Amino acid sequence: MKPEFPPISNPIAADPSRYLLWPIAIAAGPLLGANTAPHIAAGYCGSFWLSTTAAPIYADLLALTLPGLSALGIDTVVTPPAEGMALFEEREQRTRIAVFGFDGEPFVDVEDEDDAAEDLEVMAAGTLAARDRERTLVRSGLVISATVDGITWQDGFGVQRTESPSDFRARFTRIVLMRPGAERATRRSGMVAAINRGVQFALAYPDRFLSACEADEGRRDAAATFLAEAAGKQRDPVSLRWRQAAERMAAGNIGAALDRLYDSLLRGLSLPETVYHALAQREGESMTSPQRRELIYLARAGHRDLKILAAHKLAFAVQSTDVRLTLEQLSRAPDPLVRATAAQGLSADYAFGRPSGTMGSA
Repeated sequence: MKPEFPPISNPIAADPSRYLLWPIAIAAGPLLGANTAPHIAAGYCGSFWLSTTAAPIYADLLALTLPGLSALGIDTVVTPPAEGMALFEEREQRTRIAVFGFDGEPFVDVEDEDDAAEDLEVMAAGTLAARDRERTLVRSGLVISATVDGITWQDGFGVQRTESPSDFRARFTRIVLMRPGAERATRRSGMVAAINRGVQFALAYPDRFLSACEADEGRRDAAATFLAEAAGKQRDPVSLRWRQAAERMAAGNIGAALDRLYDSLLRGLSLPETVYHALAQREGESMTSPQRRELIYLARAGHRDLKILAAHKLAFAVQSTDVRLTLEQLSRAPDPLVRATAAQGLSADYAFGRPSGTMGSA
């Protein structure tokens, strides 16, 4: 299915990721506090990490955008229009709703599949990650009002149109319902989570992460500004590495910036020394048997962030049978970043696809 975006002459058409972000930004606006700066909200939602040359996919919404909204104090539900819009067709609504059309629909989220565990056991390793990449964003819009007779929505140009509910459902496949959440993250914890998601995104999708190409210059500057503001004048180890990463990002050295951000992530986790050294190991260094066992344990039993980090490091020892079996298991994980990172490790050309060949402690 060919994306139905405006021609390249449109200012936002040169950056496909904006088609994912603009309806989210407008719909979330009324729910944000008056003191929330737009660039902070954008940073929370991961708008600085996706390259301007990469087509957005459904996994970006789940892994970057929605966690950022949660940190901003906004609860979200993503659902097909057939289910979600029924809530709004019963009476006229003036709340704007972000809506999207993704290729590959209709599809069922892995975590929602009734027989997911049984089905995934027989699914080839890497299948889910490959399928994620096929679920590209085709169109986006913003619902202005909805009744039982018709749904009025606008596109990226601001042009409004009204369609019957059935025609609307045929055009859009996912809607994002938002409401005020119970609690908003503190500024520091929100910054930490947003930056760490950026690192994890780079491990999962190195070819889609912010790059050194000319088209990404503006985004690199925005990412550097966000990192510098997050660091402020604080002198703790994590803030120091954010500041160093900002300098490298502004200079266009993406690999070096990611090295500093990766190390900041590890230091912020307060890991035992043995675990830290296993995850901080640089490419080319020999992995000991205890380190390999430690990483396999983290990949199988750790929390979601540790699974991503362990999968990334285990790729350096993918020739080991137990490592390959572990990565194959992770490639069937419900979380899109976990399975994408594992699939990267299983790919034959993995060593040539990362944005940094040394991501680790520097």
